Amino acid sequence: CFYEVGETCAATHSPDQRRIVRVGINREDGNFQGRVRTHYEGGSSIFRTHVIQAMLVQKGCSRAVARTYRAKTLATKAPSLDKELSIHMESVFKFRYFPVKGRADRIELEERIIATIAQCEACFASANWLGKHSLNARVSVTGLWNDKHTGSVLLLRNKDFQLIQRFIAQSNQGK
Repeated sequence: CFYEVGETCAATHSPDQRRIVRVGINREDGNFQGRVRTHYEGGSSIFRTHVIQAMLVQKGCSRAVARTYRAKTLATKAPSLDKELSIHMESVFKFRYFPVKGRADRIELEERIIATIAQCEACFASANWLGKHSLNARVSVTGLWNDKHTGSVLLLRNKDFQLIQRFIAQSNQGK
């Protein structure tokens, strides 16, 4: 789960409670570190694509021109913009993870978390959230940098919350 500086969760009524702005998994076992690195440093990442396009629109670039920028070609098309995006990603986005064994379990849990947050009435974006400039309506409306699963009917169940709490407790052991 990714958090973004300045985004807090209204549901908790605490300015210290960060709002989840992106949910993602590593679909392939053993690829977690590489996948996270791609989000921060460059490469094929829809997350980076959403962010760079929103940054360009916020700066006054036309939506048509912003749409031509994709994360996987940014390093060769506009190296300075790719560097600016990497700096932005590293300074604004923080993440927390918990291990989930089994690809099918990860995929289902990802869908349930995204759908639940996207449909949460108290999990809305702040007025200044960069994602409101997104070219993707699902991103700008849901307050998540995700475009898949936001409308899913598979929401988190009580047993999912218990499972997540167990995963988090296990991942915090020894820290």
